[in-house]
Amino acid sequence: MNNLGNIIVLLAAWLLPMLVSAEQTLNSDTTWADAVVVSEKITIAARRTLTIAPGAKVLFRGSGSLHCQGKLIAEDAFFVSGEDREPGIAIQGKGEMHFNYCQFQDFIQGGSRYNLFLQISNGNLFLRGCRFRRCAAVEYLYAGGGIDDCLFQDSQGIAVHLYHANTVQIRGTTFWGGTASSHLLQLFAAQRCQVRDCFFYGGESALRLGYGAKRNIFSYLNLHDQSIGVYIHGNENNDNLMQNLLVTDSRSVAVRLDSTGGASNLFMDCIFFRSRAGAINATAAPGNAFRKSVFLQHKNLLLGNEFEKLSFQENIFWETKLPKDLESQLLSADSNNRQTKPLLLDPDNMLFSPADPQDSPTAK
Repeated sequence: MNNLGNIIVLLAAWLLPMLVSAEQTLNSDTTWADAVVVSEKITIAARRTLTIAPGAKVLFRGSGSLHCQGKLIAEDAFFVSGEDREPGIAIQGKGEMHFNYCQFQDFIQGGSRYNLFLQISNGNLFLRGCRFRRCAAVEYLYAGGGIDDCLFQDSQGIAVHLYHANTVQIRGTTFWGGTASSHLLQLFAAQRCQVRDCFFYGGESALRLGYGAKRNIFSYLNLHDQSIGVYIHGNENNDNLMQNLLVTDSRSVAVRLDSTGGASNLFMDCIFFRSRAGAINATAAPGNAFRKSVFLQHKNLLLGNEFEKLSFQENIFWETKLPKDLESQLLSADSNNRQTKPLLLDPDNMLFSPADPQDSPTAK
């Protein structure tokens, strides 16, 4: 078929889509191809699979929604919300959902709690190579799965919410906040999740932990231009590890600690650079520790009224104001903290690699 023929076929598929205009349950394995309009509730029955083929476009209109009790597999498909779509969760599952290299756009009319549009509950959701633009939150509710190599751009409120989620892994993903973005990645009561090799730009905060977030690991993350880089609040946020975080140009503070019941959260091998108000705001922070990290160009190291309960060991403070009543403690021989220029290539030009590749930034 020549190019003109291909264009005609493509236009026909878009102009004459399959219209799902009545509530129904898919009781057999089904494949959607080309264009589909969902204007009512569609349910994928248990032990049944809906496959959305490469190149398919799924348009949600009115009260249209997709509920997965079985399995949903989508590859290189485009999901979009029409201007007339009513508030509510567009895609919801209790089974297993896989979205590979799909695009989601304009799902800005969320439903209950945190303005979300895609939710997995007591199941598994896997996202790989997907792009989300101007969408409400993706939520893992008592669920598992993973997010790999995705982009969340101009999220409406929260981008991803892990709520009572366990062992979810997020890797190689970019969160690019817009004017309507709040907390880019939120973990409430999430446990044993891992977030690695991700980039966070903008938003109210990059990471927000609360209400029993425990034993989660965050490593090799770049957090830039948030009001708060890492925000921990609520009770019983214990044993979370933040390692190799680069937190730069926070509009307020790099770290805020309001967790009255939190303990044993460790920040290690991190670089905190140039926060406007201060590096750390601690209003309730028992048992939290900072190890082998660099604090560079902060108006104040510490704000709040609970910073004496923090632990600092083997850190570097440079061009950063220390609290007078704690200065001798912070620079004591036992602490191994130092006021010395870190061995970084060129921080002012955002080059934070060690000046000598064989050294760490905190090397003596």
